Amino acid sequence: YGPEQRQQIQAAYTTLYDEGLNVGQAVARLKADFPDGPVAQLAAFVEASQRGICLNRPPRRGEAGADED
Repeated sequence: YGPEQRQQIQAAYTTLYDEGLNVGQAVARLKADFPDGPVAQLAAFVEASQRGICLNRPPRRGEAGADED
């Protein structure tokens, strides 16, 4: 992927995980903002998924990446 496509994928990640949208809302936004290219393929994949996608969440205490006191 070129720089522009990588920026679009980065924006898609932000839409999916960091904007507080549910998956349906995020997919609708991705489809509207990126009607073709790799983000459109990602949106179609997420939309067709029957098992959902992994949500970005802070690690729980004791998990790798969790801050230790």
